[in-house]
Amino acid sequence: MIKLAFIFAFLFFCLSVYGNTPQESVSRKNSFSAAKYIIPTTLITYGVVTRFGESLQNFDHNIHEEIKKQGFEKIHFDDYLQYAPPVAMYVLNLRGVKSEHNLRDQTIILANAVLLTGIVVHSVKNTTKVSRPNLGAKNSFPSGHTATAFVGAHILYKEYKNISPLIGVGGYLSATTVGIFRMINQRHWFSDVITGAGVGILCSEISYLMLPFYHRLFGVNDDKKGINSLLITPLIGTDFYAVGLILRF
Repeated sequence: MIKLAFIFAFLFFCLSVYGNTPQESVSRKNSFSAAKYIIPTTLITYGVVTRFGESLQNFDHNIHEEIKKQGFEKIHFDDYLQYAPPVAMYVLNLRGVKSEHNLRDQTIILANAVLLTGIVVHSVKNTTKVSRPNLGAKNSFPSGHTATAFVGAHILYKEYKNISPLIGVGGYLSATTVGIFRMINQRHWFSDVITGAGVGILCSEISYLMLPFYHRLFGVNDDKKGINSLLITPLIGTDFYAVGLILRF
């Protein structure tokens, strides 16, 4: 249980420190700044080094064994909790809470970050072929659920940090919980979760840098704020549940 507490403390401390570092002004909110890439790069580096370091791999196994000893019941709400931060972002928007970008730009940033994250995660999974803790498929590294959760959490923080830091803290707490339950459910190693968090944050930051490119690509006029219409609809299949979002600018 002590090691599990360490896992939570490590992830949440890193993101709390990140959330309290000085940020760029609104006029330069999409400009490049090396400082904001330190933590995600460090998290990703930890995971990469683990793949070549026996001591860190042993640390992964020790944490896994400690979790198994606790006899935690497997609860798969992390499959849904990973989407909580972006849902919170849209709810805040619909309630009229002021953010750094309008809903149109937030959607572009989120969609691009999710796309980049998916490409990175699945490419690395197929390349490294790390076995899952439950001896399942060889696609453990990195954690896709955790990466997705931290994409939403980091964008939520970036958009509302000047309104209330607690909004970002709630997003990071939700994302960290996803990472913890990926380990409790024996789906991922500690290094998988750490790397997933780093990938999610890094892809989110890159997506902010790419926003001006999408403005030019779609011929977006910055004078036109907001959206003309919004349609949210549930999508239900035989083996999946999803939500469709249609925006008209």
